[in-house]
Amino acid sequence: MYSKMITSMGCATLLLSALTFIACDAESSTWQAEWVEPEPPCRTSSEDNCEYGTLVDDRDGQTYKTVKIRDQWWMKENLRFRYVEPTSTLDSSSFCYNDTLQYCEMDGRLYLWSAAMDSAGVYSDNGKGCGYASECNHADVVRGVCPLGWHLPSKEDWDILMESTGIGSFGGEKLKAVTSWNRNGSSWNLTGTDDYSFSAYPVAPMFYLNGQYDYGRRIYYGNDAVYWSTASKDSLNSIALILRSGDHHVSFGVYGFAKINATPVRCLKD
Repeated sequence: MYSKMITSMGCATLLLSALTFIACDAESSTWQAEWVEPEPPCRTSSEDNCEYGTLVDDRDGQTYKTVKIRDQWWMKENLRFRYVEPTSTLDSSSFCYNDTLQYCEMDGRLYLWSAAMDSAGVYSDNGKGCGYASECNHADVVRGVCPLGWHLPSKEDWDILMESTGIGSFGGEKLKAVTSWNRNGSSWNLTGTDDYSFSAYPVAPMFYLNGQYDYGRRIYYGNDAVYWSTASKDSLNSIALILRSGDHHVSFGVYGFAKINATPVRCLKD
């Protein structure tokens, strides 16, 4: 067993594989947590003993599958709610990949950090005013764009998930779905084992590059999964959970993901 969970990727490696949308922090190179006995996997290739539920979003009537991991109830699908509050330069702050509705229905919407936090204060005040160029580290639960009774995960919420599933440097396969991940020519099984039925699958974020938005065309669709948290790395970057197809690393808390980009949201029950 282990007492530390370490993300061992260096800045240069991450920048090469995931472009410059990730900001490196030279002062920190590890993610640490108190030792916790991991929850035994509830799912194998031949058996599924996970505890499931459903969530109905009363704002638009959409239904989501949910899964219990230790004491947390997670959405096991990406949020699809159409949050269309404008920004200073855009007429919406959530999007469908490649501007195609089919991708929203299949993969969920892509949200700017300001949208994930509900910076306009449409549904709650805890994330109001939180967006690009704002640090906004909250001690309170932030509902954000999530349905009533659910919230955007904090850094501590993600920490608990990582502790509960025993994720280490090469533990990303435990959260990855068993399909959809690119193999990149590798002989390894990089698609994941999905031991807890979290079912993280790759959805290319929308990046702000060279003064305009790009729907992940510069990386292959099927390579990365990035999920927002409520925590700021700094004024321009949020702490995000990042899984990649090229290895089983889990990047969290070490690198920031630019708040000006757009990526999926998973919500957690209050």
